[in-house]
Amino acid sequence: MSIPHRPPDAEVLFELTASTFEGQIKSVASGYRPLYDVCSEFWTSSHHEFLDLSTVQTGQTSRANVWFLSSEHHSHSLWVGRALHVTEGSRIVGAATVLKVFNPLLVKSLPPAPWRPCCQQIFAAPVESTAVPTRRSQTAH
Repeated sequence: MSIPHRPPDAEVLFELTASTFEGQIKSVASGYRPLYDVCSEFWTSSHHEFLDLSTVQTGQTSRANVWFLSSEHHSHSLWVGRALHVTEGSRIVGAATVLKVFNPLLVKSLPPAPWRPCCQQIFAAPVESTAVPTRRSQTAH
């Protein structure tokens, strides 16, 4: 897959935690496009370009440049140290910790306490979905 035609939105430390459905070691490469939970009611597609490894296998970590789809819909949602679920559909397959935020639209200088949705202006009512895991609590480190 080709790299998006704009600078990356962030650099993350990506960890692949899931195996294949058959219990085998899973492997992903640059161009990988999972979902991220950038807001409590807003998941977005992403594009990864891995910086440390050519492929990441179950149990491995690698820094990655990440591009998010529709960044304008989740402004001020990222800060250094923020932990995010990484999914394929409703299945959590990994985790990502934000190392750098390149897109100024996404920068939140301090994590909110307690964590509040960043996307309230987009949704008139809470979105109910059984397709994604429940939100884990966010804490500042």
